[in-house]
Amino acid sequence: MMEKDKIPEAKRAIAGECGPWTAHNIRLGEGLYTIDDKLNYDTVKLRRVMQVLSDLSCGEFGALKILDLGSFEGLYTIEAGLRGVTYAMGVEARSANLKKAEFVKGALDIKNINFVRDDVRNISVKKYGKFDVVLCLGLLYHIDLPDIFGLLENIYDLSTRFLVIDTHIALNPDTRVEHRGRSYFGTYASEFRKGLSKEAKEKLLWNALDNERSFIFSKASLIRVIGDLGFTSVYECLAPLEHAKPKDRVTLVAIRGKRAGLLTYPAINGMDEESVKAAVLRKELPKFAREGAAIAALKAFARALVTFLKTITGRYYRER
Repeated sequence: MMEKDKIPEAKRAIAGECGPWTAHNIRLGEGLYTIDDKLNYDTVKLRRVMQVLSDLSCGEFGALKILDLGSFEGLYTIEAGLRGVTYAMGVEARSANLKKAEFVKGALDIKNINFVRDDVRNISVKKYGKFDVVLCLGLLYHIDLPDIFGLLENIYDLSTRFLVIDTHIALNPDTRVEHRGRSYFGTYASEFRKGLSKEAKEKLLWNALDNERSFIFSKASLIRVIGDLGFTSVYECLAPLEHAKPKDRVTLVAIRGKRAGLLTYPAINGMDEESVKAAVLRKELPKFAREGAAIAALKAFARALVTFLKTITGRYYRER
């Protein structure tokens, strides 16, 4: 364990070597933080994620094994360790971020966590084993095709209970992509200008690791691909509030459970999602639903027509 009076100097040394902390504000001792004593956005997001973990584990943090992908400066792994999880591991590719996380781990003497330097695109069960929870926070929108599908498939294999994703989404998707015979929508985003050196990319801590562009799913497609992987339900977390959260960013929670088949209409149990969608939205609607939709459309047209005629009639009499 690092002696308390040596922590400030050790922190200055890490900041001098790797640059200052840019996002993860962690209390190191009385009046000493990795950044400062002011509340920042990442701490507010941490509150939301920890509440999700607490609720879904019924407060039993001690039973959880957590994998934190793209752990950056280590905030979520460190918080999990301090809460007494069985084990938490952060996977981070940039050495500067990793050194900061390792410093905090040592300064706070946390024994039940570990940080490894690796590209998240290389994770696998064979390499790291399985985890109750996988955190994919601020990461997915930095991955390009086709790697994003491989990463999500590996995440599914690694997680035994649930997945938490916090990511940007495409509000105006303009690109259709295919994977395993299914279509998804999103948009491309630029990460680096072409020709940038590997060393220069390493220093851009808030960008992708090396890919010059990334693919961002629309919200609907992201939810669909998560379901297609095998997660049985997906939820959007809206509280605790994140007061500065952009409109194009969401927190999703995916549960890896057991599919609940229906007893009252067992035919749906063997249908894939495309078949369900076709049945509901196209030809297979029950007769009463089709007739109801037609009647509703006629009523709406009639109301619009009456409003139009009233307007014309009123204008005619006013003009006379």
